[in-house]
Amino acid sequence: EGNRVQVAYNYQFGHPKSSALFFPVNAAIAINQGGKEPNAKIAWSSSSKKSLYFTQRNLEELKNEHYATIMFDFVATRDIEKGEEIFIDYGVEWEDAWLKHVENFVPPCEAPCWKSSKFVKAMNNDPYNSSYHTWSTEHFSVCKHESMPRTNDVVIFLVPELKPGHASISETIEFVFRGIGHDNEGFDLAKTAHSRIPCQILRADKEESVFDVVFFTAEVASDQNLRGAKVLRRHRTLPAHDLEFIQKPYRSDMFWKGAFRHEIMIPDDIFPPLWQDLEK
Repeated sequence: EGNRVQVAYNYQFGHPKSSALFFPVNAAIAINQGGKEPNAKIAWSSSSKKSLYFTQRNLEELKNEHYATIMFDFVATRDIEKGEEIFIDYGVEWEDAWLKHVENFVPPCEAPCWKSSKFVKAMNNDPYNSSYHTWSTEHFSVCKHESMPRTNDVVIFLVPELKPGHASISETIEFVFRGIGHDNEGFDLAKTAHSRIPCQILRADKEESVFDVVFFTAEVASDQNLRGAKVLRRHRTLPAHDLEFIQKPYRSDMFWKGAFRHEIMIPDDIFPPLWQDLEK
């Protein structure tokens, strides 16, 4: 079961006495927690008249706005050196929640039943380890899109069922190919793939630094006799640097139901009383 609260919640700004949440739409989401030693603070932008206007309106009035863009300024609280990272204070509520999360953290289980994001990333340091080649509930292998062969002689058609006429059409028609069937999850993953395409490792050659793989595609067979067939493309000598192990969608640590979730707190001294619609 995944986390029902989206990870985007961690990047929103809020206040313990308000139901309002503000989501940054620029690089501000990359400014980290500075704890007791921040070098910057947030303030309502003095250059945005609309922001100042909104701070003087209650939440019901804001709801009637077509959109309510409110701007923060990030103000240095001391001299910041070139190349120095910028930090702000996320607030006491955030800090307390984080410390409680760390203190009570318990992983869902130990590897190999659960592969953390760190574990999956480390797989790429040992790509020839055959135990990684079989996909798990957490990870799968992908290959660079530009490495996928385009010629027809490397195509394998996977049909829902083998029919007598199929053998006369092509020798590359299969019901199951090396354990890969028509309903393999790789075809679903391929539908949303772009620069990295799901691929299954068939064989590894460490001496030559190459892999024999098949790419899963979202292609549709053009032959009417192959209606419903799904398409694999085989690359017998894929360079090792074109292959990578990654986590499956929504299976990384940040989507785990026990992952940390908390908004960044806006300081009391700048938060408008008109927005404080909750009892703490």
